[in-house]
Amino acid sequence: MLWARPATVGASKRRRSGTSTWKVVRTCEITWVASNECPTFQVEVPLRRLFEAPTVAGLAQSIETAMQGEQGLQAPPILPFPRDRDLPLSFAQQRLWFFDQVFPADPLYNIPFFVRLKAPLNIAALEQTLNEIVRRHEVLRTTFATVEGQPVQVIAPTLTVPLPVVDLSELAENEREAQALQLAKEEMQRSFDLTIGPSCGLQSCDLATTSTPCAGQYTIFSTTAGPLGSSSGS
Repeated sequence: MLWARPATVGASKRRRSGTSTWKVVRTCEITWVASNECPTFQVEVPLRRLFEAPTVAGLAQSIETAMQGEQGLQAPPILPFPRDRDLPLSFAQQRLWFFDQVFPADPLYNIPFFVRLKAPLNIAALEQTLNEIVRRHEVLRTTFATVEGQPVQVIAPTLTVPLPVVDLSELAENEREAQALQLAKEEMQRSFDLTIGPSCGLQSCDLATTSTPCAGQYTIFSTTAGPLGSSSGS
């Protein structure tokens, strides 16, 4: 709430003393915000608006609306880009495309993520969950193509990223750990072809033995987002 800043320690006591007292305190605090915060942006926000939206987000929206009204500006609505034409690259993607032209398949922009689980892992459920994320985010289904000498985005309508499982349970205990770390390092250095995809990789290493109880099972799950998967623009 916005009113945390001007409130004092005694305000909590007054709040408990009765609803009417708390309303007076809240009114004073809202008035404080209107007289101290809004002038910073050189706009006037109706006091009634602060009662209607007593949050930071509400105040920000009110200030922005007031600024646009004074300047005669109106922000255009954000609309989805038509998919019936070539999609230009965002600024972040242009940077990645240029870097890939100079240093093809370089893992510099890879973002690895590793999780060590001490519990049984439902591989099918995990794979389904991760592919649902891929389905919902176009950037994970995006590759680059060149049209008339210019790079463009190509968004696959569907894409399934497999989750391979490496069984290390037959190795000695000390060898399982070392091999899992080696596989993790190799996954981190994975090369991604931005013209083919996918832009992320998955892998799971099973370190458990068949005689190990569930509480002692270990699985190392790793995922690596390539340059496109880690880019901020899509």
